[in-house]
Amino acid sequence: MAAVSAVYLKASWANPFDPKLTSKQPFFPKGSVEMMSQTGPFGLYHDAEYTMLEMPYKEGQLVFDCCLPVREDGLQQVRSRLTPANLETIWSTLGESRTSVAVHLPKFRLQNRLDLLKSLSLPDPITLPGFSIGNTRIDVLVQQANLEVDEVGTVGSAATVAVVSRSLPEGFIADHPFLFWVRDRSNGAVLFSGQFCGN
Repeated sequence: MAAVSAVYLKASWANPFDPKLTSKQPFFPKGSVEMMSQTGPFGLYHDAEYTMLEMPYKEGQLVFDCCLPVREDGLQQVRSRLTPANLETIWSTLGESRTSVAVHLPKFRLQNRLDLLKSLSLPDPITLPGFSIGNTRIDVLVQQANLEVDEVGTVGSAATVAVVSRSLPEGFIADHPFLFWVRDRSNGAVLFSGQFCGN
């Protein structure tokens, strides 16, 4: 028997990227990416080692958070510093105000497959006494995660919001490896998380 659990996310940016502004740009340490660009009202948090950006989705309380290390090679150091308590504090700060930010974010698609029987050190196969009649066992327990970030969000359409700013926008250029989360601000649930290190 195979155990299957599925999660599907379809979310559109509250402020979609204009596909005409997407262009090939360099990405550290080598290579290039399709870089999306826009200026809009976003949450921004600065630390000596990283900058965190919060971009809202059109649907309810969903947001995309991107943590960009100050140093191009600083991903591992930043990841080791971000504890659940740190993230909770930062995320609550991000939700308090918006500022005009010129965002440059790669389009990306990530796929991950994980054999949970092996990663959780469970016996292969798992027997389920009392769960059903007969000798039921789980032979395969695999988690498959796919995430695609593009100009409209993950999939779908979005509305455009215009922002008038009297000062120059801050810059957020994700041209080197970064961490990200898709989360629900209403209950704190993290739906997806990962890191992008280029194509």
